[in-house]
Amino acid sequence: MRPSSWTALLGAFLWAGCGGAANELEGHGSLEVPEVDLAPPAAARLVEVRVEEGDSVQAGDTLALLTQTDLPAALSGQRARLAEAQAR
Repeated sequence: MRPSSWTALLGAFLWAGCGGAANELEGHGSLEVPEVDLAPPAAARLVEVRVEEGDSVQAGDTLALLTQTDLPAALSGQRARLAEAQAR
């Protein structure tokens, strides 16, 4: 959800919890943020983590640096599969 959606959801919870005098505002419940697990598209070794738990991140931010120790072998395999597909 976008931050504006969270704000609207929180506002709805607070509004729904109103039941007292006009000057009172009371809300009950909890607001949970979904946890997101990330996985690289290929097996890799973690070199560096650039964020801490709870940090705000934006789309496109670098969260971690990975290295692929078998990259030369993987690249050779991909090139061989490409050449085979082109030959067909």
